[in-house]
Amino acid sequence: MQPDPPSMLAVISLGQGAMLWCALAALLPVIIHFWNRHRFEVVPWAAMQYLAAAIRQHSRRLRLERWLLLAIRSLILLLLAVALADPVISPLAGLGPSRQGNQPTHFVLVIDGSYSMLASTDGQTRFQAAIEQAQQWIDTAHQGDGFTVVMMGKPPEVIIGQPAFDRADVRGEIEVLRPTHTAAQITSTLVEVEQLIARSGQEHPEFSQVQVGIFSDLEQDSWQPVGTAPCRLVIERLAEQATLVLFDVGQDSASNVAVVRLEQLQAATRSGVPARWEGVIENFAARPQANLAADWSVDGQLIQHQLLSLAPLETHSLQLEYTFTTPGLHHVELSISGDDLEADNERWHVSQLRETIEVLCVEGRSGEADLLELALDPSGDASSIRIQKVTIGGLVDQSLEHYQLVCLANVARFSRDEASLLASYVAEGGTVVFFLGDQVQAENYNQLLGVTGAGSLLPGPLLAIAPAGPYQLDPLAYRHPLVSVFRGQQRAGLLSTPVNSYQQIELSGEERGARLQRQSADHWEVALALENGDPLVIDGQVGQGQVIVFFTAISSLSRLQDEEQSIAWSELGSWPSFLPMVQEMVALAASRDQAQKNVAVGDLLRGQLAEGTRRLDAEIVLPRGDVQRLAVQDVDGRLRWAFGETPWGGLYKVRNGGESSAIDLFAVNLDSRESALLRIPEGELPAALQRQMVHLDKPGVLDTGTPARPLFQWLLGTILVLLLCESWIGHRPGRGSS
Repeated sequence: MQPDPPSMLAVISLGQGAMLWCALAALLPVIIHFWNRHRFEVVPWAAMQYLAAAIRQHSRRLRLERWLLLAIRSLILLLLAVALADPVISPLAGLGPSRQGNQPTHFVLVIDGSYSMLASTDGQTRFQAAIEQAQQWIDTAHQGDGFTVVMMGKPPEVIIGQPAFDRADVRGEIEVLRPTHTAAQITSTLVEVEQLIARSGQEHPEFSQVQVGIFSDLEQDSWQPVGTAPCRLVIERLAEQATLVLFDVGQDSASNVAVVRLEQLQAATRSGVPARWEGVIENFAARPQANLAADWSVDGQLIQHQLLSLAPLETHSLQLEYTFTTPGLHHVELSISGDDLEADNERWHVSQLRETIEVLCVEGRSGEADLLELALDPSGDASSIRIQKVTIGGLVDQSLEHYQLVCLANVARFSRDEASLLASYVAEGGTVVFFLGDQVQAENYNQLLGVTGAGSLLPGPLLAIAPAGPYQLDPLAYRHPLVSVFRGQQRAGLLSTPVNSYQQIELSGEERGARLQRQSADHWEVALALENGDPLVIDGQVGQGQVIVFFTAISSLSRLQDEEQSIAWSELGSWPSFLPMVQEMVALAASRDQAQKNVAVGDLLRGQLAEGTRRLDAEIVLPRGDVQRLAVQDVDGRLRWAFGETPWGGLYKVRNGGESSAIDLFAVNLDSRESALLRIPEGELPAALQRQMVHLDKPGVLDTGTPARPLFQWLLGTILVLLLCESWIGHRPGRGSS
C-alpha cells in the first residue's frame, strides 16, 4: 500500500460514527413543512377576498421567514447529531492514508521505553512527551478502529496484544506505562509489530488499513541497527502492509553526566584487609560541569564526599579504599548530583567477605602442593583459609561447590568423570588453577580438557616441553591483577624468578593479542609472559567461572633431564614473588562469585538458598521496594532459584519472608551506552521512516499545529444560540403563524 502524502490541514474526527444516522432527523422539518402545505382544501369565500389581498402583500416577507425557520430547525437537529458523535479536531488526523469510507483501521502504537527517554526538559521527560503524542494520535481514531500497543525495550513488551476498541481504555493503559533502565531493541520490536499485524489481520478482516506510530527519541545506540540488512528488511515489509509514522520526541541539544563504571580493583580476603574500588564519571555535554557532587557510600552510609569540575566531554576516575570489619555481603555505591537524566547518576557494587576461604589442593604426587599450601596460609593458623589436600583419586569424592578455589599441582592425567566434574564446577562460577609439571600427559589434557574436550578448560592444545633455559619474564606492563602488585616494586623478585623450562601451548593470533586487556566470557588473557613471547601464566573466563594456568612447575620435584644434568623446571614455588601472586589469586577466587552478584539490567539473577531455609519463604525485594516470591527448585538436593525480571538498576535483596536482613544481594547496573544521548542522523533512517515524521520543537509541542481538541461544548453552545434565534423569529410580534 502506498500512503498518500500527509495533509497539513486539521481534520475533524467523529468518534461515534453510528450517531451520524441521527442527522437524517434534520430532514423532518422539511418533510413536515411540505406535508402541511398540501393537507388542506382551498374553499373560495367572497368575504375573505379582502384579507387574502392583504396577505398577498406580505407573502414575500412571510415566505422568507418560514424558510429561515426551516433552515434553523434543520441545522439544530443536524448539530445535535454531530455533537452526540463526540467529534475532535486534530492536526494528526491527516497523517497516514486517506480512510476508505468509515471502514475500521488498526492502529499500532510503538513506544520507546529505554532509559534515554527519562531525560527531561523543562520538567517533562521524553517519555511523557511520547505518551501525550500517543494519546493525541488515539483521539484521531473513529468508531470501530482497533489499537495494539508495544513497549520498545530489552526485550520488547506487548502491552495490548489483541486489538482494543475503547479509546478511553487504551489511553488508560498507556498512561500507567513507565520506561525501564534497559536499552531499546528496534529490530526485535518491529518483528513483534509485524507478527501483531499478521495476527490481527487474520482475526479482524474488517480492518481495511494499518497505521504504525513509533514514538521515540531516536537515541543512536538503540537505533543504529536500522542501518543493518535484517532491520531494513523488516521495515520494508512493514511499509508494504502499513503506514509508518515516526514521532520524534528527542532533542539535539540534550546533555548528560553519568557514572559509567564502578568495579572492584582489589578484593579483601579477610576482615581488616583493605579493599579498593574505582568509579568513572563522564561528562557527555559540550559544556563544562562545575561543582558536581560525587558521593561514595558503603552499606548505605556516606563515606566520602567531594566536588568535581569536568571539562566538556571529560572522563574522571575516582577511587575508594575501605576496610570491612565484619564478614558477609556489603554494597558500595557511587552517586553524583542530579541532572536531566537521573537514571545513570549512580552505580552499585556488591562485595562478599567470607569468614573462611575453602581451598582444595589436588596433588599429582606427594609433596607437589607443599609450597603452594605454605603460600596460601603463610601463618599456618587456618583462621581465614582452610586447605584440603587430596590425591587425584580423591577428586570425585569431593563436593566442589563448597570450595572457592581448586588447585591441581602437576596432575598427570584425568578421567572423563574428573574432567566433567571440573567443567561443571567452573561453569557454575568456580575457580580452577592448573600448575603444570613434568608428569603432565599433554595428550590426555588436550583430549579431555582442551577446546574440543568434555572440560574445555584450556585455551589451546598443549605442545612439547620447552628446552632448558633460563628464561626471562615479561610482566606485560603489570596490567593483570595477578602481577599488578609488583608494579614499582623492583625488589619483589618477580623479574628474577628462575624459570628453566615450561609447558608450551598453541595460541591463535587473536589470543596472543588478548594479553593486554581483559576479554569477555570464554576468552583468555596472558597475565605473565616470557621474553620469547610464550605465556607463563594465562587467566581465562570460562562460562561463569575462572581458569588460571601456570605453565611451569611450582615444585623442584619437576625436573628436566638432558644429556648432562637434571635441572628443576623452576624455583617459582620457593621464590619471594610466588607468595604475592598466590594471595592475589586467592583474592580473585574469593571475589569470583561476585561476578554473579554484579550484573547488567535485564540479566538473569541466580542463587542457592542456604541449608535450613524454607523454600516457600524466599522472596526478592526489588529496587523500588516491590516484593516478589521466588520460585525455588530442588536440584540434586540444593535449593536453586532464578529471577529474570531486572529491568531497573539498583540493589535486589533476597530474604526470608518477613525478615529485613538479606540472605543474598545483587547489584544491577544499566548499560551506559545510552548516556551520551546522541541521536541517529535523520539521513541514516530508512526512507519508509523518513516519509512521515512528526518533529517536536520541545516536548509536548507539535510542529504541525495544536493538539487535538473536543468540539462537544462548542457545538452545544451553537445549538443554544440557534434555539434562541428560532424562538425570537417564531414568536416575534406581528408575524403570522409559522
